[in-house]
Amino acid sequence: MRTHRISLLPLVLATTVAGCMDDMSSISSAPVRVAQASEVTQCRYVLNLNDTPGLYGQLATQGQDYARKAILDQAAQSGANTVVFDKVEPGSMVTEITATGYRC
Repeated sequence: MRTHRISLLPLVLATTVAGCMDDMSSISSAPVRVAQASEVTQCRYVLNLNDTPGLYGQLATQGQDYARKAILDQAAQSGANTVVFDKVEPGSMVTEITATGYRC
C-alpha cells in the first residue's frame, strides 16, 4: 500500500499571512474619495503616496486592496480628501501602488 503525503505547508503559510493582515475595513475610515485625474484639475496638490502590496500569487488581489486602503488612510492623515491612483497595467505583477493626494 502506498502512502500519499500531502504537504499542508503552503496552505498553512497562506492562511497565516492572510490572518496577520489588519482588517482592511478599519484602515480607511476617513472620508477620502477616489477620483480620476480629470476630476482634480481645480484641487490643491497635497502629496505623492505609495505602498507595497506585500502579498503575491494567489493573494495578490488582497495585498493590492490592502495597499490601496493604506494609501487612503495616509491621504486622510496628511489632509488630502481625494486620491488619484496611478494606472496599473492589467495582468502585470504589481510591486508598488502609487497615487497622488489632493485637497478639493
